[in-house]
Amino acid sequence: MGKWEKKELGEITNVVGGGTPKTAIPEYWNGDIIWLSPVDLPPIGVISKVNNSAKKITQLGLDKSSAKLLPKGTVVYSSRASIGKIGITENEICTNQGFTNFICEDKVYNYFLAYALKNFNKKIEELSNSTTFKEVSKSAIKKFKIPLPPLNTQKQIVSKLDALFARIDKSIGLLEGNIQHTKDLMASVLDGEFGKLGEKFGKKALNDICVKITDGSHHSPKAIEKGYPYVTVKDINNKGEIDLINCKKISEMDYAELLKTGCQPQKGDVLLSKDGTVGKVAIVDFEKDWVVLSSLAIIRPNVDILKSEYLSLMLQTPIFQKTAIGLKTGAAIKRIVLRTIKTMEIPAPNLKEQEKAIVKIHDLRKPLNNLITQQSEKLKHLQSLKSSLLDMAFKGDLV
Repeated sequence: MGKWEKKELGEITNVVGGGTPKTAIPEYWNGDIIWLSPVDLPPIGVISKVNNSAKKITQLGLDKSSAKLLPKGTVVYSSRASIGKIGITENEICTNQGFTNFICEDKVYNYFLAYALKNFNKKIEELSNSTTFKEVSKSAIKKFKIPLPPLNTQKQIVSKLDALFARIDKSIGLLEGNIQHTKDLMASVLDGEFGKLGEKFGKKALNDICVKITDGSHHSPKAIEKGYPYVTVKDINNKGEIDLINCKKISEMDYAELLKTGCQPQKGDVLLSKDGTVGKVAIVDFEKDWVVLSSLAIIRPNVDILKSEYLSLMLQTPIFQKTAIGLKTGAAIKRIVLRTIKTMEIPAPNLKEQEKAIVKIHDLRKPLNNLITQQSEKLKHLQSLKSSLLDMAFKGDLV
């Protein structure tokens, strides 16, 4: 990097912000001017070509707001909340205030700048002066420096990165396809066992084989920095792991109030997400002081007739999941209500047969899980390789 002079982004581009017309004035909306918001772009790390948006504004809306019409070839960069979404415009657009936009002049090639923003995104994100709602100011970004080789060298670097990334992305696509195929195979294993058990032993409603089916708090207490864990659907991952470290924390007084309403799961309970993202499942295998929000159903099996692990496996089957998702109601936030969960059915063999089913399913899933782990490691390696190539490019090691 030492062989190229560093330049401030404000020196080599025209840095322009965005704006939002007043939403209460209909004349400003549903026009034909593309009005970009961060949700219109793919995840961070992907440089996309921008030619459309979910919402559009009128010329009057543009005139009456701080939004600016940006020319084709502008590099758009989300600088608020999700910092680091990047796009290159294929036609004239404007953006909301969640973007800092770069109109490239004769000193910098726009695709080179896009790769630079991708490479230095973490350093730019560190310029945010907030720990809650992250935002990097336009003035801070304008002063951020990137190495700037001659224009023809910039284009050579972009050409090499494009070619290398295309080959890596092809391999990533194949791996992702293999992983999805393995997951589909695993799902069919679960469905197969669900069907066999249901035919052999019949099914029972959850309410008939559980001693308690309830949910968490229906109001959100004030979050504090240190306190009692307060778990929501986002704190359970797809592996069924419950995150008590990074979840919200509440005061002792709020915690005591929620205990009175039965919001604390017990060891052996099974959690099922029922609001928004429906179908996440987790077994509570610990005893700690914590509570949950109403987005999670607390299902307590009758231990005399139902094992927690068996219940968890049955709730994860695609048959059950598809049924649950199909029963969602609500206009704004889709959810399954408790009375519906109580009536949902699973196969109901005796405890001995449940134990056999648990062992059989684990034996069938183990090699598939191992295969997914191997493929996921290869995927991480390829993604890491892309980061390494970017780093090399801006150190001058690709030309």
